[in-house]
Amino acid sequence: MKTRAGFVSNSSSSCFILDLRENTIQVQDLIDGFSLAGIDRPRGADRCSAIAVGEDVSKYLIEHRLYLGDEWIGLGIAGWLESWIKKLGEENIVFIRISDEGMGGYYPAGNVRAIAVDEIEYH
Repeated sequence: MKTRAGFVSNSSSSCFILDLRENTIQVQDLIDGFSLAGIDRPRGADRCSAIAVGEDVSKYLIEHRLYLGDEWIGLGIAGWLESWIKKLGEENIVFIRISDEGMGGYYPAGNVRAIAVDEIEYH
């Protein structure tokens, strides 16, 4: 179920959605790899590398919305996350943000891109 929106190479970070029901072993390996690399869950509207799984994706959406205000919910990353939570269900979603500047930790995007169901750039 690949529905990528494409990516722009000059973005300061790329965001990905993974489905826990697809490529289960590879997705779990990525989750474990992020943990071993010390990459934490996303906070606010920063651009740091981050990972959220399941209900932590919904918590991040709420936090992001509170940080930026309700008018942002239908735009950018907030609207994108909301639509993917609805499509996959909270129990199946993995959100990954990778900073190409290494902020918050570095993880090679190619490993994530290969199994992502969607991707957007995030400044």
